[in-house]
Amino acid sequence: MTQREPDGLVRMQEALELFLAWKQRPDREDPTQFLEAHEELRELLQPLVEDLTNSSEDPQQPDGGSEHASDSERLFGAYRLIREIGRGGMGVVYEAAEPSLGRRVALKVLPGAFAREPRAIARFKREASTAARVKHDNIVRVLAVGTQDDVPYYAMELIEGVPMHRLLHRIRADGDPGSGAELAELVTTMVEAEHEISCEATDRGSAPKTATRTTTRGSATTHARWKDGYTETLVDILIQICDAVAHAHEHGVVHRDIKPSNLILRPNGTVVLTDFGLAREFGLPSMTMTGEFAGTPHYVSPEQARGAELGPPSDVFSLGATAYELLTKERPFDGKTTHEVLEAIRRRDPVDPSKSGRIPRDLAAILLKCLEKDPNRRYASAHDLLADLRAFREYRPVSARRPSTLERLARTIRRRPIETAAMIAGVSVIALSLYLWMTRAERELGREVARANTIEHELESAFVEYFARRRRAAAEHFEKVLELDPYNDYAYVGLLAFLDIDRERDFARCARALEANPQNYTFQRLNVVILWLQDRHDEARELLAKIAEPRTAEECFVAGCLATPGATTARISGTMERASEHYRRAVERSHRARLLHYMMLATMISRTRDEQRIREIASTLEVLWPTSNIAHAVIGMTLFRIDKPAARAAYEKSLELDDTTILAYSGLANLAASQKKHDEALELCERALKLAPDNAEFLELCCDQYTRKGEFDKAVEFGRRAVEIEPNNSTARVALAIALERAVDTNDPEAVRAVRLEALEHLEHTTTINRYYEDAHKGIVNLTRLLGDEPRRRAEYMRWAEVNPGGAWAQMELARYLLELESPSAADLDLALKAARRSNMLFKTSADLMLVLARAEAANGDAVAAKATLARARAHAPENEKDRAAFETAVTAIEADLNR
Repeated sequence: MTQREPDGLVRMQEALELFLAWKQRPDREDPTQFLEAHEELRELLQPLVEDLTNSSEDPQQPDGGSEHASDSERLFGAYRLIREIGRGGMGVVYEAAEPSLGRRVALKVLPGAFAREPRAIARFKREASTAARVKHDNIVRVLAVGTQDDVPYYAMELIEGVPMHRLLHRIRADGDPGSGAELAELVTTMVEAEHEISCEATDRGSAPKTATRTTTRGSATTHARWKDGYTETLVDILIQICDAVAHAHEHGVVHRDIKPSNLILRPNGTVVLTDFGLAREFGLPSMTMTGEFAGTPHYVSPEQARGAELGPPSDVFSLGATAYELLTKERPFDGKTTHEVLEAIRRRDPVDPSKSGRIPRDLAAILLKCLEKDPNRRYASAHDLLADLRAFREYRPVSARRPSTLERLARTIRRRPIETAAMIAGVSVIALSLYLWMTRAERELGREVARANTIEHELESAFVEYFARRRRAAAEHFEKVLELDPYNDYAYVGLLAFLDIDRERDFARCARALEANPQNYTFQRLNVVILWLQDRHDEARELLAKIAEPRTAEECFVAGCLATPGATTARISGTMERASEHYRRAVERSHRARLLHYMMLATMISRTRDEQRIREIASTLEVLWPTSNIAHAVIGMTLFRIDKPAARAAYEKSLELDDTTILAYSGLANLAASQKKHDEALELCERALKLAPDNAEFLELCCDQYTRKGEFDKAVEFGRRAVEIEPNNSTARVALAIALERAVDTNDPEAVRAVRLEALEHLEHTTTINRYYEDAHKGIVNLTRLLGDEPRRRAEYMRWAEVNPGGAWAQMELARYLLELESPSAADLDLALKAARRSNMLFKTSADLMLVLARAEAANGDAVAAKATLARARAHAPENEKDRAAFETAVTAIEADLNR
């Protein structure tokens, strides 16, 4: 039996061999990276590395001077050296001042130990030449190339930023920033700390005061690049990196050393790729020796590890390894030694990053495609990877697909045939005993999958019914979900935020759910909603401030629902932009594409004027769910405002797939109504009512269309049926009130009064359901005017403005009413001025609002302010001839009042 050497001697021998091999490599990585790659031997390697670093053979200054040398000793040609900021196998990088141009640069110098080696000099010059030729916003700019006292150098722009490996180290220690803004704050803080070090070095070296730099605090957190969540911000950073590498590939250059330490992130959100020391053009011979390993081991491709010919797919692998680490904070391939790392790269598959629950499945598929062992299975170039990353950020399908279980098994067999064969032999022995257990497990799994699919279908149906304004049908679907899953977040949110049919029951259920799940984000947020709807606003705001921002896809979806305009909860913290952002994050963070998430995102995007985004989300829905009647109905709804022919085609496709799709009938009917095709709209409503006789939306639309046709009796009939089916349907009551008001017999004053009072009752009831509904308030002030009830009319204007302090038009209507009183008091005029000012604060570009403000200022005796407001109004005057004429008439009247 061979005697085993003591572990200490083995480790010492291994450390010495590693150090000598590293020392002799002209392209060696810097000492920090070398030590990080061999943490298990750091205590043995560090003294050797420090001795080498401090020796004359590898000096800190090009001329051998020390850090505290005199000014003359710190000069290097036209540059004054300030401090060392980086060190690698093929050069030392200094922060340096160039007094003649009053700027600071990053000066890379070939150390004295290599300045006499022709091969090292040639490689250094190739690096400078390659970096200078590949010009891109995200690639470091080369400013000058030269030789000083036979020492080659080149000057680059000095990047104000943080190397990504240092940023990763900080994040590993402190935890993930919660958002892009928090990441910006961290980067800014690190840059400022580096700036202080530079200033200290400047003071020691007496660098010229003209060579200054500026910091970016205050701009980083407001920069558009930092507005998204943490993961989304990192993907945007990766897009910039890929764009830079794709540009290099287009110019025939493979970088060969992409890793976090070669990426510098600026506080403004831009990233710069540096260090082309290993880069070379396609087809040119490598300048490393045969069999010599080049690159940092954790990020090299399998073909790079074995010294094979490299092309763009090798950079794609390194990009994937870098992206994987940035997004997960874990390296995809690791080991205690360089050999173990390279073996992992050659043989092991990385852990699926989506298993953490934080990386969306599409993004995980992109990373795993980059890290394929076979170059032919990766993206062909960084350009193709860039296209998929952009598709991911724009909610479009990506080309990357995750390998199936059988594919993964086949690859394992090919890579490790002996071990796998033994494993398969062992498995065959126990296969029979496992069969019955697996069958039972599969049956149980099948039942669970079926249950999950049923829940998802019921949720989709519930939200579709909500869009079709079938509130009770939607509620039935939500109740079915709660039978299968008593604490389903989406069902609770749908019932309370969108339907609001039985508040007391839903309040009680939410309270029980919160008691059973006190840490659940949804039930915490719904508790805020309940407090708000109970008019306990201060308590609601205090509780809301304590709840963390949503992180998971499900939490983001819930937050989106609660912020959606039109939801009962939107008054707490709802805006279209906020809701859209939450839905977008829900889409990105989902482990799979969920129609429900895309559906709600599409509804928000459809309300914008961004035609490109609208078409993108519509196209994505069609690609992901080509045979879904619901998806096509949502596509129609999404395109409704910008492309009515395409919307019609989508609705018709939906009915072709399923001729009972109520949402498609609703879309087509509303499309016809918007084009004043009243008979077509009524025909579609009648067809839909045969499928769903209790659909209040179609009854309400019939009421509206008959009113527009002048058939008021039929309009009232359909309106009353709609209200009978859904007593709390606000829009149905408003439509009925309008029909009643127009259906009156003007020859019978008593009948007129009775009908108007009935209409007024419907509108009053509407404001108890939804006190923010502006059409109801407008109807009330109009009917009270017709009824001659001036105290009630005034009270309604006041109530309308009070319940809607954030509504510009509500404030304007109050101001206008007060100004038009026959004999307004001083208090009336003062209140009119305050309301007019508030309306202009809320909506700053409306000429109509400015005219009301000018009238209020004139009525209060402030002619100077009134004239200034009129001047602003003229800058926003309407463009079409008819409205322009009315505007000029109003301006003339105000000016006449001012001249009296």
